[in-house]
Amino acid sequence: MQIAVNSSHDLGSPNRAARVLMLALEPPGNIARDLNLYRRQIFSSFAQGSALAFPDALPLAFASPPVSSPASKRSSIIERAWEGVEGRFSASGLIIAEASFYLKIVGPLSALLANAVAAMAALGCAGTEEPIIMPGIGFFLCSKPEGKGSVEEGPSLFHEILPDPPALAFVDCSLVLFGLRLSADPFAAASWHELARSRRRSGPPISPSGRLKRGKTPR
Repeated sequence: MQIAVNSSHDLGSPNRAARVLMLALEPPGNIARDLNLYRRQIFSSFAQGSALAFPDALPLAFASPPVSSPASKRSSIIERAWEGVEGRFSASGLIIAEASFYLKIVGPLSALLANAVAAMAALGCAGTEEPIIMPGIGFFLCSKPEGKGSVEEGPSLFHEILPDPPALAFVDCSLVLFGLRLSADPFAAASWHELARSRRRSGPPISPSGRLKRGKTPR
């Protein structure tokens, strides 16, 4: 199991606003269960509360509340973020970023990430918010277990105590706008509720006008 290191993104101060909006990629139920099980194994093995601090979803964009768009229009606004996003998502091992561990996801993330930022603006959020956890790289697993040596030594802990992370692969998924309520230390505890959702369409591609694109029927 190889682990990459990425430390190029500034996450800012841990003492941040109590309420934050997060637009995230939520995998289908069976994938979310596998991910949640692995995170619970981390929690049990390292007594690391951060492993359960956030939803089982891949963060894409953060913003400050409130959302000015009507609740009835939020899902349709978020749905536009799927335009131009093709292919499946799959896990690609662990990655270390800003002293935290993530399950890296590869696939059409760059297009989705740009669209997610635009969707936040279209929702009429009050303003951008510095990310709590790194957006657009993978599923957050946990921050570095305290008293366990340097971050670079962390991978050996996973090797010794935990099985390899789940080999996730999925096409079906949803974009979910979460409202997060954070404690003074966001890695210690957070609560969340769903504000809007857009499920990824499967089948023939959809044009920006909302009509099915004409072409050969997929085999």
